[in-house]
Amino acid sequence: MAEPQRIQTITPDNYGGYITVASALLVVLVVFFYIFRLMVRFVALKGFFATDDIIITVATAFGVAQSVVTMIAVSHGIGKDVDIISPNKLQQAELIQYAADILYIFTVALGKISTCELVARLTRKREHLIASRAVAGIIAVWGVGSMFAIGLRCLPHPWDLLDRCSSFTSHWSGVLIVGCVLELALVLLPAYLVWSLQMPVKSKMIVIGAFSSRVLILPMAIARLSELYRIHSSNNYTFDVVNAIIFGQVEMHYTLIAASIPCMRPFLKAWNTGLLALDAGAIDRALAPGYGSHDSYALNSRSSIGEIKQKENSVVSSRTKPPTIAPHRPRAATEATTGTAPRIPSPTVDPRKEFVPHAVTTIGHGAHAGDTVSISSEGSEKMIIRKTVGYTVRYSTSGH
Repeated sequence: MAEPQRIQTITPDNYGGYITVASALLVVLVVFFYIFRLMVRFVALKGFFATDDIIITVATAFGVAQSVVTMIAVSHGIGKDVDIISPNKLQQAELIQYAADILYIFTVALGKISTCELVARLTRKREHLIASRAVAGIIAVWGVGSMFAIGLRCLPHPWDLLDRCSSFTSHWSGVLIVGCVLELALVLLPAYLVWSLQMPVKSKMIVIGAFSSRVLILPMAIARLSELYRIHSSNNYTFDVVNAIIFGQVEMHYTLIAASIPCMRPFLKAWNTGLLALDAGAIDRALAPGYGSHDSYALNSRSSIGEIKQKENSVVSSRTKPPTIAPHRPRAATEATTGTAPRIPSPTVDPRKEFVPHAVTTIGHGAHAGDTVSISSEGSEKMIIRKTVGYTVRYSTSGH
């Protein structure tokens, strides 16, 4: 009985096993990060899927599929010396690898767009939303253009690796270089978002650092491009392309992982101060997509317009209530005694004067121009409203 053939044995003329091992390990790693992201979403934050979660889910599914397709291409001859591959197997390997290249671009584009949607969910400012959606739109255009560039290369047989055209590598060069520029944009976008906020520099650095982990994608893309140029004129392309494929696998899967790193709670809690200050509990509530209105975003300002109006309405409603006449107490003495923030003073009337029967008494109440609503710059979790109010008492005697 013949001994069964060993699958993916690494030999001097077959390096396909390296691709298989690297792809399998990366699939396990990216699935682990995806599950961890789901645990943060459903277990820690009690939330539901947001747009960025849906996109990263689709991207992860296509990323796993791309690795599976790549391993199938390896089983048909990718990674082997071209001299030991049958013509039929070689054609199948080329077609399968061609499909893997298209899936690679689609997966990477979705991973980048997911990061843009995450940034959009973490802000309420219009200019930040416009910037996030603009970058996402540019990435979408890049993704579609890249799939056409790779899909229509070297016509009429764009999958042919041995008789490839002279512009084969230049197509990949354009795709990867523009992809690197977009990665830099994805690092600068959150930096632009947080730098203008009133929050400690340390917290800003934590948030920027979470998104800056994406810069590790750049060395992988550059290494892959370098390998493609190195083997540009190779006559043994199926064997020499091993390193380029492995670098591509690392780049693709790390794009998915980097999209989930900022979703971890330690990075999200770094927003707990300044203009968009939130307490820890509020962060956990706000990060759920169902929090607030349909159009609300995870990182909500404690000084939102609705809350300020509610505070102002409570002050306005107090104007309709009859004032309490009480002996005058100096404001400074009151503050020194209570040790608290000044309250709206009650109107005072000189007790030496008496009201005359059948008199019409009017009490005027007005706010000074210096009225302000402020939030403590120290990151306090209490909104402080300071209001200076003046009262005028008029009365007249009616005749009998």
